[in-house]
Amino acid sequence: MKKGFIAVLTLSLLASLLFIVNRGFGGGHGKYDSALGVLGLPWILIPWPDFLFKYDFVWLVLIPLVSNLLVVLVVGKLVLRHARRKP
Repeated sequence: MKKGFIAVLTLSLLASLLFIVNRGFGGGHGKYDSALGVLGLPWILIPWPDFLFKYDFVWLVLIPLVSNLLVVLVVGKLVLRHARRKP
């Protein structure tokens, strides 16, 4: 589970760095917009409420970060629970 958290945090750090270097999201016209889109998948495809789209950093970096951390946590807990049941 620790490796999952490290992977998520590393990819989010990369996305943050690309966002800063790109000076925001250019609506597909920026140099790193496609890379930011790939790093945000699949979470950027979900139709989130409009207030989350006010700041590009929120839906491109923060939502994928939080969502991926939750997935790693839930899957990690399920795997650990399953591993403990086996004799």
